[in-house]
Amino acid sequence: MDVAPPFVRNLGIDGGSDQVVDDSERASLFHDQARRQQLRSCCPQPILRPASDGDQILDRLLASEHGDRLEEHRGVSARGRDTVGNEARDIGRIVAEYKLITLVDSQCYAACLDVFLNGSERWIAPDAKLGLAAPSNPILERAGQSATPLIERQRRHLMSLGVPEAMAVRAMATPPSAVWVPTQAELRTARLITGIANMDLYRRTGALTEAVTDESTRDELLKQPVFQALAKAEPRVFADLADRMAIKLRQGVPLDEAAVAAKPVIANLAQKYLPLAADDDMAAGVALNLDYMERLIGDDPQSCVAIGDPAKGVALRADLTRYTDLAAREGPLLGAIIASGSSRPAAAPPQKDVEQILPKMLARIETKRPGSGAQMKKTALASTDYATHCQLLIDLFAEALALPPREKFLVLRYLLAPR
Repeated sequence: MDVAPPFVRNLGIDGGSDQVVDDSERASLFHDQARRQQLRSCCPQPILRPASDGDQILDRLLASEHGDRLEEHRGVSARGRDTVGNEARDIGRIVAEYKLITLVDSQCYAACLDVFLNGSERWIAPDAKLGLAAPSNPILERAGQSATPLIERQRRHLMSLGVPEAMAVRAMATPPSAVWVPTQAELRTARLITGIANMDLYRRTGALTEAVTDESTRDELLKQPVFQALAKAEPRVFADLADRMAIKLRQGVPLDEAAVAAKPVIANLAQKYLPLAADDDMAAGVALNLDYMERLIGDDPQSCVAIGDPAKGVALRADLTRYTDLAAREGPLLGAIIASGSSRPAAAPPQKDVEQILPKMLARIETKRPGSGAQMKKTALASTDYATHCQLLIDLFAEALALPPREKFLVLRYLLAPR
């Protein structure tokens, strides 16, 4: 049976559905003209919708005869008006009972919060503001009576709506003539909002999805250890990467695809911090490089040299992401290298500390591959040298990784140190 109110059926809703309410109990709320008017007039902007299924009722589609009343209420502050405040609490209970989603697209202050915070999901537009302040009562003020009991009741009421105690206390310390507007980061941390809505998409489709902002992009990236380390070690580099990725995300590029551009930057920084990293992080980084080099000697010897001997100035041409098994190990490891290399940098050992170890290693390689010593001393390489040089680098790092721990870490740190 079609139980949708006539105004919904006549005006239509996002998505074009006419059958928007699927049971008479829920429909009765919207048949009640007085209650429907209260749902809108209490607050400047809340957009309410049932959330128990995919159907949608948008109060912004109220019949045209309510237009004058809506404009009147949008222009009047809800703060200090007891009738509006009482209506808001009553409406808030209905919002909670019917599991409505709430959305603020401009601002929501004082009594409006009674409606908004009762939403099963609570969304705000990227530039929307939620405002909190101590209540006012002109009657008490004129009588010279203390507003402390009223303020205490409001503090407890805010906490009952999910506002953390510290925020409720700060709100009650804000005079009624002012409004405290928490940042969106504070609202997220306090879990007062479900998300920041992509309003363009919402207006086109009625769907509520997370908007892409510079702040939300940074927050999303900082869930990953590698970006946490990058933000701490190289804050300017992190900020630049996040801004560039936010632009791509706004263009509809998926996060994983947008993050591809960051990988070479992170890899280069990891190589910078590799000689300074903690012993185990450094050894793991060298082992990963060695695995890449063993793949590249047959696929792209030039890129093998670029990884194993950056001082030769050879460009890395290969797309290392094609080695999916190695790339899967790379992300967490690069974060660990950047973190330990930037926070606890280790010093490169002097040559005297390795002079009893390194010559023996090079002698073993010379025995296995005659002429390797002369090849390793070349300051510039021809393209015909790449494969040979790559193999010698593989031999050198394999020898180092096979040493006992103390000698291994000394030699690796010496070999990796910039010259």
